[in-house]
Amino acid sequence: PPDLIAKRTVRGYQQQLSQQETRLRQLIRDTENTILTTAGEVEHDYAASFPVNRGMLPWPVPPSRGVVVQGFGKTEDAFGNQVNNDGITIRTAQGQAVRAVHSGRVSGVQRLPLSGQVVIVEHGAYRTVYAGLQGATVQTGEYVSAQQQLGQVWTDPRSGESLLQFLILKMPETFLNPHQWLIRSVPTRSR
Repeated sequence: PPDLIAKRTVRGYQQQLSQQETRLRQLIRDTENTILTTAGEVEHDYAASFPVNRGMLPWPVPPSRGVVVQGFGKTEDAFGNQVNNDGITIRTAQGQAVRAVHSGRVSGVQRLPLSGQVVIVEHGAYRTVYAGLQGATVQTGEYVSAQQQLGQVWTDPRSGESLLQFLILKMPETFLNPHQWLIRSVPTRSR
């Protein structure tokens, strides 16, 4: 029956989302452990200036090229189910360049199944996470400047959508609402 098939599809989708969230959290923890082992390195200006720039950070994709399709916190997914989003999801054009919102050190670059690459940039006690990339142009340990390209948005071959998942967190694991940190609002539209 069609209803049973739809329920199985939704359940499968929810399981995939849960698995992706678990993998992303583990990746963040793993990169944090790497950072802690290199804690003797000299602290850079980017660490102190990140919190001062709250509300003034540029968007990871130009506002004219992206639409927020899922906000921060408890929201509804495309199927009307309640989900918790640790960041924001931005729909953008295929191949759109993704840029660092602030200078920092790349603490991790990794591939996640079914969602492209993830780049994590360290800004002292803060991290910005860019998930859903292809062709990352940076490497772990590299210092990046604000607005430096990190890669391009990955396009899901199944759905044809180009979605960037963008997160900001304060360590050890407090996810912050990106809307409160970015300079101006990208249009928000439902899926």
